[in-house]
Amino acid sequence: MDGNRRKELYRWKRGDKGTGNKAKFDYDNVDHWIKRVEEASEFAVSEVFSLKKQTSRNQRPKAPVLDLESIDQLVDHDDAYTEAQDLLSEWLSNKLKDELASDEEDMDPAALTAQKQPTPEFVKYNRFEDLYTYLEQETESTTTQEFLQQLLQKEVVDSGILDGLRSDCSKDKRRQEDPRLTMELRHQQVKENRAKRQQELENQRKERAARKEALSQAQLLVQEENKRKSLKAKREEEEIQREVVKLRKEMNECKKVMEEARKLEWKRLQNSTKPQDRIQSLSLNEQEQVENRKKMEKQARIKELLGQVYAENRRCLQAHFSIWYKMVVDGRVKMGKARALSDWKRQLRAFRAWRDYAWSSKVERETQKMEVNLRDQNRKQTLAQETYRKRILHRCLVEWQLWSRAEKEKRELEAQKEKTKKKMAALLDAASALGSPKESQNYNCPFPISLQVDRDCITTQECAPSPSVLSKIDPSEPPKAPRHAWQVTREHAALTPEELNQHRAQSANTSHVHPPGGSKKKVPPFGDNFQNRHHFQQQLIEEQRRQLQEQKEMILGLMENQRLIICKQEAMNATALTAQLSKPPPRPMAPHSTGSDITTARSPRYRQQVTVFTSCRDSSPPQSTVSSARRPPGFLANGHPAVRAMEERAAQRAERRKEMEELKRKREQERLAQLRRRKRSVCGKEAAEKEAILERKREERRLQKQERARKD
Repeated sequence: MDGNRRKELYRWKRGDKGTGNKAKFDYDNVDHWIKRVEEASEFAVSEVFSLKKQTSRNQRPKAPVLDLESIDQLVDHDDAYTEAQDLLSEWLSNKLKDELASDEEDMDPAALTAQKQPTPEFVKYNRFEDLYTYLEQETESTTTQEFLQQLLQKEVVDSGILDGLRSDCSKDKRRQEDPRLTMELRHQQVKENRAKRQQELENQRKERAARKEALSQAQLLVQEENKRKSLKAKREEEEIQREVVKLRKEMNECKKVMEEARKLEWKRLQNSTKPQDRIQSLSLNEQEQVENRKKMEKQARIKELLGQVYAENRRCLQAHFSIWYKMVVDGRVKMGKARALSDWKRQLRAFRAWRDYAWSSKVERETQKMEVNLRDQNRKQTLAQETYRKRILHRCLVEWQLWSRAEKEKRELEAQKEKTKKKMAALLDAASALGSPKESQNYNCPFPISLQVDRDCITTQECAPSPSVLSKIDPSEPPKAPRHAWQVTREHAALTPEELNQHRAQSANTSHVHPPGGSKKKVPPFGDNFQNRHHFQQQLIEEQRRQLQEQKEMILGLMENQRLIICKQEAMNATALTAQLSKPPPRPMAPHSTGSDITTARSPRYRQQVTVFTSCRDSSPPQSTVSSARRPPGFLANGHPAVRAMEERAAQRAERRKEMEELKRKREQERLAQLRRRKRSVCGKEAAEKEAILERKREERRLQKQERARKD
């Protein structure tokens, strides 16, 4: 932009050549303008291509710099300064408007009214802690102001409502309004308020969306404008650089032309001068030298005055520029602080919202977890109490059942003892009352007395079923006969109702035959009932053990016989196969006859044994091992064709396995070789890259050394 406004600095000004030498400063001299153009081009190149622009602002340039010479240039500088100020103020106002608009959207109306108050001037803080204390005080003050504003905006109960309440209290209680109407009115009012609130929220949301859309469109337009300006400035800089290059080329060409003209003029003068003319030329040269010296002195004085004027102008410009730069820097610092403060406030607001949300979600999760734990704990506690109560009740019930059963059996046993005692006493009384010899007793009694007493005791004490057993027996289903001795229980030894009735009839007959007398009671000859029961149980246990032992021995014998039969059959089959292979039989039906003989040789008893003891075959060795152990040594040499085919297939499988292993090994070797080659290529590439990097670094060092040597 400055280049477009200050084009006169790089413009070649031509004018009419003046005749004769002038005493004043000649502006139409070509040499003077050539020097001016060279200085301007050097200044432009130094301003465009210099790497130390920032550091050279506050320092005085060592090379000759072109200064502001005219009022137009000062006016252009002032215009640029005002334009920069306008751009800066416009950008600041737009930025602040955007931020304030975004803040107004997030804040409440009460906060907006509180913000409308005049804000204090921005305070500079030397420490960051002071800023934080100030912010904390500000937040506290804002919270108090918001609370007071909310209290002020809160609706107070209208006095008319209180009057209505008083009047309602004073009215007659009998005349009451229908509460349904009031409830309907309230519901309708709530619905209307809700609809209004939703409509307001929808309008606010639409306005906010429209505002955001407008802001985004404005930002896009501003960005496009900035891009266009930056492209335009870049284009202007490129044009300036091209113009500078053109000027340099033209200046070099002019220099060459002037040098050639000067050389030709010097040669012509040397060739055309004569000895007489040389004296005149010397005098003329002396006069010209004096005039030139005077001109040089005048020019030196003029240059000194111009230098003073330029220095004064530069000082003035530097002072104004330093003030402007200081103001711009202060504005930037303030803007940075304001931006940092707004960002910090926004982050603090977001962090507080996130913290509240996280805390509420955490509390909700903990409450839910605690509720679940409490429900589970209560459920487990109730379940444990219920199970404990059930266990206690079950235990008490079982103990009560056992106790009642024991008491019942005890009472029954006592009753049976009393009954047997009465029977024995009646029998002895009857025997003593008759007073007949032993033959008459044997004749009247169907069996001996001792056997009868023993049978009565056994049937009444040992074989009498308990009430629990009788209750468990189902009369509709007859009991199954046990197959083994270990399956016999007391239920099988219990008497049937027919046997009990028969025994009662026999005891009644004996009581009628032998009426009770007045003789004394005698002790039973076979001891107490408990001794007979124990003896019977011991005998039963011994019998069961003996039967189990016999069954085990029989099972082992049958297993051994079965194993021997299987081995014999396999040996016979093997011998038949070998005989068939060695000597083919004349008749083809021989194998069928042998098979029929073998099948007929099996007796029904053998079949029954095999069907009964098939479960015991798992404990015997497998048939393959037995057959392999029983085979003759020459069976594998000249075996069956099926066996040979199996061996051939096994050999083929082994060869195929070897081939597969060989292929796997070759593939693994190829993969390893490929990995090695890849690693070598990668190492070679890395080495080449390192070598190229080293070569490039050497070349850069060499170029740097050459540049340093040129500068020196």
